[in-house]
Amino acid sequence: MELLQRDRERALLSDAVSDARRGEGRVVLVRGEAGMGKSALLRDFVSAERDGAHVLFGTCDDLSTPRPLEPFWDMVDDDAGIRLPLKENDSQGLYRLLYSLFDRRMRPTILVLDDVHWADQATLDVVRRLARRINHLHGVLVLSFREEDVPPDHPLRLVIGDVPARSVIQDILEPLTMATVAAIAGRSDVEQLWSVTGGNPLLVLESLKSDEIVPSSISDIVVARLNRLSPGARRLVEIVSVSPEPLSLTTANLCREIDPADLDEAAHRRLLIVGPDHLAFKHELIRRGVEATLPAGTRIALNQKLVDVLSAQGADAALILHHAKEAGAINAIVEQAPQAALDAVDAGSFREARAHFELLEPLLGSIGDAERATLFDAWSETEQVMGDIPRACELRESAVAILERGDSETRLAVSLRRLSILLWRTRNPDKALQNAARAVALLDDGTHGAELMLALADQAQLLVLRDDIEIAMEAVNRAYREGVAMGVVDPDAYVRAIEAWAARSTSHGMTIAADALRIASRTGNVEAARIAHQYRLVAWTFEQGAQHRSFVTEALSFAEDHQLEDLRAFAYLGRADGHLLSGKLLKAEDDARAAIEIWSDPRQNLSIYPLLMVGLSQVMRGSPQATATLNDVFERIGDGDATMPGVHTGLARAHWINPDVSFNPDAAVEEAKRSVARESEGYSGLWVWLLGLLSEESYGDFEGPESLLFDGDWSASAEGFSDRDMPFEQAVALSTGDTDARLEALAIFDEIGAGAL
Repeated sequence: MELLQRDRERALLSDAVSDARRGEGRVVLVRGEAGMGKSALLRDFVSAERDGAHVLFGTCDDLSTPRPLEPFWDMVDDDAGIRLPLKENDSQGLYRLLYSLFDRRMRPTILVLDDVHWADQATLDVVRRLARRINHLHGVLVLSFREEDVPPDHPLRLVIGDVPARSVIQDILEPLTMATVAAIAGRSDVEQLWSVTGGNPLLVLESLKSDEIVPSSISDIVVARLNRLSPGARRLVEIVSVSPEPLSLTTANLCREIDPADLDEAAHRRLLIVGPDHLAFKHELIRRGVEATLPAGTRIALNQKLVDVLSAQGADAALILHHAKEAGAINAIVEQAPQAALDAVDAGSFREARAHFELLEPLLGSIGDAERATLFDAWSETEQVMGDIPRACELRESAVAILERGDSETRLAVSLRRLSILLWRTRNPDKALQNAARAVALLDDGTHGAELMLALADQAQLLVLRDDIEIAMEAVNRAYREGVAMGVVDPDAYVRAIEAWAARSTSHGMTIAADALRIASRTGNVEAARIAHQYRLVAWTFEQGAQHRSFVTEALSFAEDHQLEDLRAFAYLGRADGHLLSGKLLKAEDDARAAIEIWSDPRQNLSIYPLLMVGLSQVMRGSPQATATLNDVFERIGDGDATMPGVHTGLARAHWINPDVSFNPDAAVEEAKRSVARESEGYSGLWVWLLGLLSEESYGDFEGPESLLFDGDWSASAEGFSDRDMPFEQAVALSTGDTDARLEALAIFDEIGAGAL
């Protein structure tokens, strides 16, 4: 497309390159609707800059389920080093390579990703990591996308929102003005043309090239041109139209022997671009317009032909799967979907993996037991990191059921240990411990050192969650011994992360967790890092408030880099907890609801915590919805649940504010006592004490501002809560004092919006 009315946009892009030369990298967002000329602008830009910069250009294609890291394959010819990480689906290695290119001082690197609204998750993860660090690099990252194809919940929104504001240049392509359209048309009477096309450059140009009266849509243009084609040229154009990416000449020729005259005719009619080794449409709108004209039977037959040809060529599984899905080719789906799903899991593209698994689900009965067990295990891992724990548990149980009939005790043990954690998360603690113990027993034969080490670590984690710290540490120590026996030089990051949970003091646990994160970063152990991040999110003390905020930021960053929705929910919950304690009640509710969206299934235990957070924010603000929200929590928790510490005392806190909220007094008292025994922390006991449920003997061991309040020193207690940045609790302490103190308490409640008090 001819570059029209784009001087401002070209200047912005050139300025970004100038900034990058000085080591101030930029992210340029080129936004505009389809046909606005984004691709033409970017190709003109890189053509002008190629002599003075290292240019990498990739395009995302509209596959039904994108293949991992797809646009980077377009860059292999420009930088051969990219090929190796791509062949291994190694998104981490690709990121490190691109970072090193951006870090070069000799000349800037320009990385362009066109149509990034179609990007796979692994691509977006690489983009996110580069974009966050680009402000001190010598690079320009250009992302083009259609605004209408990026709704608020699109993953690209997270990427954009995570880029430092100082690094971003917004480049929004505007429609052509009527004056520009008039100049292009060579006449002044263009009101109808401008109105019909909306100033969209593609529609303007295509309308002007058409012999027809100004068409009302691109479809009219496409149909008019198709009708002028000979039968052979039309069949060629139709074959190319069902491929969402450029079709190689070899593949097209295998689908139907190409007559050079047909190629010439399709190009002459401005439908196809004939490259040296591929065929493509000038614009995606034209391709879709042609595809839309195909009768259903023809479209199915063409996709089936591409399935056959691409399969014979050994093409990428995700590409073959796209055409198999369009053709309803069951056998091809069964053949290609497993590999496409496993490739996506390996690349960290869990959303794409989930789509492949769901496509395959109705056909699993035609797959053999061994492969089905592998798929169930990988699918379970996908659902676990995506936050659907009950579904992950069901899938892992399906894998175990198959493996029970097999002859590989090692594979069975690995599935059992992974299942044990999921069972705990779905409120089956006894069964969880049984599975963990069985996994250890199956591996405890002197030949499974590495697997036994991990199984012991999982068993230790469950024992910690059950408060059996002594036995948990025995399992951790044995895991280390197994590691030494198998020649592990450094402590395995996974075992180290579990050890943090078993630590007797929070400060020691935080030190161990930081060590686990360092080892995990060096070795690429994502699972170990996830567990260490989770520990830091839930084990922080009130004195670590500022540090806790950094823990949340780091966990969110890690979750987004690795598409770990479950960890993201933990981080949202941790941030909600911090907001609640610091009196930011509406922010607390917003973050808690974000966690609820991920942990939406009430069968998993952690879904109760964000609901409790929402209810506490509501009850503190005096919201009429609070009672219903918190009574829902009360009904779901039941009389007691060993997998859900802290909920009963949370309900006691709410009941003290609003007596209409139900709670279990005995369970709340026992929970407070356990908390004191474990942490010497009186916060959980504060609310049951305020309700008159704790005797003096019961809170004698409490420490902190709570104990000062128990002793009657409300002034010192309020000061202690103020030092912790806990305004609500500060006001609660003041409310037990004299008149001036109560007036101060009212002012604090009013300031933070705690209307109920």
